Parts: sequence; C-alpha cells; structure tokens
Amino acid sequence: MTDTFETANGLNPRDATDAASDLDGDGVNNLDEFLANSDPTKDDVAPVITVFNDITVDAVGLFTPVTIGNATAIDGLDGDLIPSVISISSNGAFPLAQEGNPTHFSPGIHVLTWWVADAAGNTAEATQTISVNPLVGFSISQATSEGSQVTFRVILNGDAVIYPVSIPYLVGGTAATDGSDHDLIDGTVIISTGTTEAIVSFTTVDDGAGEGQESIVVTMGAPVNAVNGPNRTHTVEVFEGNVAPTGSLEVNQAAGSATRTVVQTEGDVVVSSLVTDPNPLDIHSFDWSGTDNSLTDIDNMNNSFTFNPSGLSPGLYTLRVNISDGNGQDSADISLIVVASAPVLTTTDSDGDGTNDLIEGFGDSDGDGISDYLDAIEASHILQEKAGQSDSHLIESEAGLTLSLGNIAFEKGAGQAEVSMEDIVTFDGRGDQASPYVYPGGLFDFIVSDLPVAGQSVSIVLAQLRAIPALGVYRKLTSAGWQDFVMDSNNMIASAIGEDGFCPPPGDAVYQSGLTEGHWCVQLTIEDGGPNDSDNAVNNSVVDPGGVAHMQVENVAVSSGSGSIPPLWLVLLGLIAALQLKSMTVKGRKS
Repeated sequence: MTDTFETANGLNPRDATDAASDLDGDGVNNLDEFLANSDPTKDDVAPVITVFNDITVDAVGLFTPVTIGNATAIDGLDGDLIPSVISISSNGAFPLAQEGNPTHFSPGIHVLTWWVADAAGNTAEATQTISVNPLVGFSISQATSEGSQVTFRVILNGDAVIYPVSIPYLVGGTAATDGSDHDLIDGTVIISTGTTEAIVSFTTVDDGAGEGQESIVVTMGAPVNAVNGPNRTHTVEVFEGNVAPTGSLEVNQAAGSATRTVVQTEGDVVVSSLVTDPNPLDIHSFDWSGTDNSLTDIDNMNNSFTFNPSGLSPGLYTLRVNISDGNGQDSADISLIVVASAPVLTTTDSDGDGTNDLIEGFGDSDGDGISDYLDAIEASHILQEKAGQSDSHLIESEAGLTLSLGNIAFEKGAGQAEVSMEDIVTFDGRGDQASPYVYPGGLFDFIVSDLPVAGQSVSIVLAQLRAIPALGVYRKLTSAGWQDFVMDSNNMIASAIGEDGFCPPPGDAVYQSGLTEGHWCVQLTIEDGGPNDSDNAVNNSVVDPGGVAHMQVENVAVSSGSGSIPPLWLVLLGLIAALQLKSMTVKGRKS
C-alpha cells in the first residue's frame, strides 16, 4: 500500500501489520482493498450466495412438488443472510406466479434466480435449475369403421427437458395384426423439439361383413425423456358399416379471427361446422333449426351459419347444428356473447404469460370462452378456475378433449370457471339458495367437448378451493334442477388428498372412490347423455355446473347421505324444541 493511501484512510505507513486488518469489516483486508482500488472504509463487497444443487424430477401432474432447498449467503460484515427467489425463467407451458419461493413446477426447465442484499445495499445473485420430465399419455379411446383412416395422439402434459421424446408402443386387440384388418404395427412415436404431441396414423381394412365388431388396442411402453401418465392404452373399436359423424363449431369475426366475443360493429360472424367421419364417402346434411331464432343465416351454405350482429341486442346467443350422414347423426352447439364495443386493452399483461394484452387481443383462439389476453393456458383440456391464475387451481380433463366455460361462467364474463350461486340465479334463474346446502369448495361451470364416441364417459378433475368437508356430497344443476350426483357403472366420484390448488391427473391410481373429508381433489366421471350430463343429450359433450356441498342448518353441518337427518325432520325437531322452550318459559312466569 502506498503511504498516500494509508494516510488518507487513517492507516499507519510505518506499521506493516495493518495490511492484513479490515477497516470496514466487510471481509476484505486493507491490502486487497488497495489492490482492487476499492474503499477500505466502506462496505462495498457483495455477499456470497450458495444455492442447493440443480434438481431433476419426474412429473406427477400438471404441477409437481419440488423441495428446492434453502440457499444460504454470508457477508463479511453482516454475517449470515437469507436469499430469496426473485425471478423464474421457464420453458414450461404454465407461467409460475407463486408467491415467495416456488414449491410446485410444471414440466420443463425452470431457472431460479436467487438474490440477497447486505445492509449496505450490496447485492448478489445465483441461479438454480429445476427440471421436470413430463407425463405422456394417449388421447381418449375412439370408434371407427372398416376401410377408414384413423389417427390418435400421443400427448405430453408440458414441455420436455430433453428432446426428442420417444414413446414405444405395442399393438394388440381382437383385430388381426397381420395386415388383414389394419396396417398398424408395433413402433415408436417421436415428439420433436418445440412440440408436446405427435400423431399416429393407420388404415383399417374393409374385408367385408361377417367378422362383427373388433378392437385395436395400443399399449404404451416405457418412454425416453418422459414418464408414463395414467392413460397408457388407446382402444379403437372397429365397426362394420356406418359410424356416426362427430361435429363441433367454430366462431370467426373480422377476417377469420377466432372469437366467442362478437362486436356489433365489426362485421359478419361466420360459424363453421367441423365434421369428423370415419366413413370417407359419407355425405352430410346440416340442420341449424335449433339456433337462437334472433339470428338470421345470410350465407346460404349448409355447413356454416353467417349473421350480421349490428342489429342484435348485447347478450348471450346459442347456435346449434344437427349433422347427419343419413344413418347416424350428431349435434353441436356453441354460445357467443354480443357486445356493443370491443374492450379497451393496454400493454398490461393480465394473464402473466409474457405477452401484453394489446398484442394478444380479446379473441378466443382456443375457443374455451376466455379471451386470449386473460388466458395463459394453451392446452385444450385445461381450464382455469380463477381469472388470470394458471399456476394452480385448474380443471383438467383427459388429454385430447376440449374444456370450455359453461354458459353461466361464460356470460358472467370473468374469465374463470368458478361461479357463485348469485351468478347462477342471475344468468340461469335456477339457484339452490332455498336448500340448506353450502359450497365451501366452490361451484364450477364447464363443458367437456370433442368426445370421439357419443355416449362415452369422461373423467374431469376439479381442484377444490377448500378441502372436502365432512359428509360432503356433489350437487349439480341438471335439466331437471338441482340434484345429487347419480352414481352407476358409467358415472363415478372419487377424491385424492392432493394439495391446495394442485391435483393428480384424471385416471391417476391415487383417486379413491367417494368424497373423503380433508381431500383437496375431486374426480368426476360423467357419461355423455347420462343422468349427470346437464345438456340431457348424447352429443359428444358433457355439461356440469355443480360443486361439493354439505348441509348447513343454523351453523350445524349435516349430510344428505345415508344415515343423516332429512331437512324436514330438522325443521320439525326445531319447532318441537321451540315449543318446549316456550312452555318452560310460561311455566316459569306462572310460578
């Protein structure tokens, strides 16, 4: 150290030992401060962070719990400090917005930035990588005819950590595997970088009548760079003769922009029917007579319905089409909202997906009833329960299906599946307030569509807003009114412990029959057109406004199930108790 430096900082040029001392106590001695040209009288040295190891785990659902450990930091002057996570950079499908240090991660790679500051304002950062290998499963089983082109999907529940992902499969079933019934053989599916699914195609052989119904069963092997999910088999039922078509509807306005929010002043609206038919030579007819009679078709096209919204009153309108191939038929409907003017959007990022509202717009590219600027979820089989919340409390159906808001939630316009009883009264008129039921875990209004087989049963998982109460019962609004969920071989209820906001996927082995007190996750299996399908039609879709309820009478919760006291008896007992109390009071006054 120079004499000038020592004198300026109160050191003794004649004392060699002060080179090793530390004037400011920041952990760097005076000589090193001199050599670094830093101030020996001021704490200008950042803390040192040590983070836990990078972690790689296999997914257990849309979100997987990961113990990231506690990073540590030490400062020469302030001693031990506590770092925290200030940002997460992810390639995952779901933006993570968990408060504090994150506990659950979607499939993909997540880089956590840990940060700490000492008392003097010196900061330090360090990174930790969390990698989650995705689950992989087949799309839901289907039906087809002989002599048709068949496809099924192999779907990851998020981005892979390492690409490509390879998924081997074996082919079995009652149909011959020697090429005489179909040309599907054992193989391996490859999912490439930047995608989360692949399609397998094959052709069935029309070998004439006489064999009857046959099946092709595809069984998944052990994947590479992914993990087996619950749906490890895909069954294709092969019928001789005709198989009914399936249809869906899509709404576009303003030069082909997909939307379900229609602006009066932005031109014609085109509602197109999308038909899937395993019989390639079938000719289809379209009947739109079930459409709201306030709408007038102006395109003279059988397979689409075009109307001008300029003269319509703002509100909800439903279009319905029946599609027939002459032997079988299917129906499809879609609801849209007519508004007087488009919402005013800004550069705010309402859904937290990294793209501002102005760029995303108010269209609805995935048709789930939630405008793009409020919807960070790309997967069609996942729906948010809470507006703008995509990192917990989600509804999940089987991969390959489509989840969308039911009409009550859609008309409410909040961009979420959760509704209140007041919403149901406002937009449907059939509330359940007169009953003693309360719904602490939430009421949810959703539609599952694109079932490949009419009358099929589909499983849906609902993350509860509060754990299942004692003696809980699932109540739902059907065409006949409010009722308990009907259980049979095609309609079932199950629950799993899960966590607040996080659930295993549909079909996971951890689900237990019935509703168990304290569980956070409910799995419904609902039959299309069955007693729990609120649209009361076999139409390749399931409608379910409802929720887990329990009885509440004068703040005492009781069940409506077996062994419980019916509401009428509760009322009678209350009247008897009141009369007894009145009698005792009168006698007391007489005495």
